[in-house]
Amino acid sequence: MRPTSRALRPVAIFAMTASLASCRSTQSPFERTELEIRELLRVQVDAWNRGDLEGFAQTYEKSPNLVFRGPSDLTTGWDAMLARYRRGYPDRASMGTLRFQDLECHILADGVAVAHGHWQLTRKDDSPSGYFAIVLQRGANGWRIVVDCSG
Repeated sequence: MRPTSRALRPVAIFAMTASLASCRSTQSPFERTELEIRELLRVQVDAWNRGDLEGFAQTYEKSPNLVFRGPSDLTTGWDAMLARYRRGYPDRASMGTLRFQDLECHILADGVAVAHGHWQLTRKDDSPSGYFAIVLQRGANGWRIVVDCSG
């Protein structure tokens, strides 16, 4: 006796569901964390390249405890950090186009990570570059930068 197509339908659906479930990739917590941090930095770069310093600053923890260490000074607090960026980059031309390279992420503890890499600005008359190391913390708003050492 040959099975009818109606009788095989549940078997086919089960086989397809099982097949799709086995194809789903399982990511380790580190891989998920790294993807989330890379996405945060992509959002940061996109905001910068639109000339949106406010959007760029949203990737930092909005806290008076935020620490930003530049090549020659220390800035504490989110408001002071944003004011520093506004002074240093008063217009779109001074911001240029930002790019990150050689990004590495390391989990330090549950909800705490460090990332470091190379940054480069491309502007009409110059292309400043340097290295950065940031400490990130996961909170109610997802990952945010709590310490930034850039130079």
